[in-house]
Amino acid sequence: MAKILVMNRQWAVVPIISEAEDGQWMWWVSGDNAGGHVMTKLLAPKNWNVDVSSLVREKRGTDIVWRLPCPIDVEVEYRELTAEGKMRHGRIRQWRTSN
Repeated sequence: MAKILVMNRQWAVVPIISEAEDGQWMWWVSGDNAGGHVMTKLLAPKNWNVDVSSLVREKRGTDIVWRLPCPIDVEVEYRELTAEGKMRHGRIRQWRTSN
């Protein structure tokens, strides 16, 4: 019998970014513009880039992050949400900026 995996889709926002060890950007996907509840961290699309010199830099735990002036709207596909509201097996389907 074949196993069918159901994927869920949801629009969220990316108000915060960080830099991965390999230099690629990480998007911190959140349910709110303040970035209070981070649902997942996903690699940004390879063609996306930003100049961080004009962004506000913060420290979150052990991470150095930058707050975007205009959060990015992002549609995320994921397998499930944990009891804590974290996305499992997430990936970016599409995204748009307001500027």
